[in-house]
Amino acid sequence: MIIDVSTAGSSAPVVRRALFRQILRSPLAVVASVVLAIVVIVAILQPWIMPFSPQQVTLRLTNAPPFTSEYILGGDKFGRDIVSRLIAGTRGAVVAAIILTSVALAIGVTFGLIAGYFGKIFDTISSWIFAVLIAAPGIIILIALYTLIDVSTPLAMATLGVLSSPGIFYLVRTLIMSVRNQLYFD
Repeated sequence: MIIDVSTAGSSAPVVRRALFRQILRSPLAVVASVVLAIVVIVAILQPWIMPFSPQQVTLRLTNAPPFTSEYILGGDKFGRDIVSRLIAGTRGAVVAAIILTSVALAIGVTFGLIAGYFGKIFDTISSWIFAVLIAAPGIIILIALYTLIDVSTPLAMATLGVLSSPGIFYLVRTLIMSVRNQLYFD
C-alpha cells in the first residue's frame, strides 16, 4: 500500500479558532462565563459592595421578607442581611474552588502525562492507585480527616482535589497514549 504524503491533509486546511470565539458561539458557555465573571468580581470587590456587615443584627428585621425593608433579600432568623451574607461567602467559595481545581489538575495532569508517555510499570502502578482513589468514599475520608485534624477549608479542598484527580488522570493518560502511537512526519 502506497500513501502519497504530498497530498495528504491538503484537502481541508485546519483552522484553529480562538477560545473566545468558540465560547461566543455557545449560548450556554456565554451565560456560564458571565455568571463566573460576576462571582469573581463580587469576590474581589466584596469589602466595598456589601451594604451591611454580615454579622450585624437588627432585631426588627428578623425574618424580614424580601423587597419590603432595607434588606433587599430580607433578613434571616437572627436579623442579618441575606445579601451581605451571600456576598461575604463568595470569596471563600472562589478560593475553595481554585484550591480544589489546582490540586486536581496538578496531580491528574502530571501523573497522566508520565503514565501515558512511559507506560509499563509506572502506568500499571499509577492506574491502580487512581482506581483506588475513585473507589474511596470522599465524604467518609473528609469526616475522618476532620476528626484527626482541626476543621480547615483549604485542607478539605485539597483533599477533595486529590479525590477528584482520577478523572483528569485517566483523560490525560488516554490522550497521551493515543498521540504517542501516531506516526509523525518531519
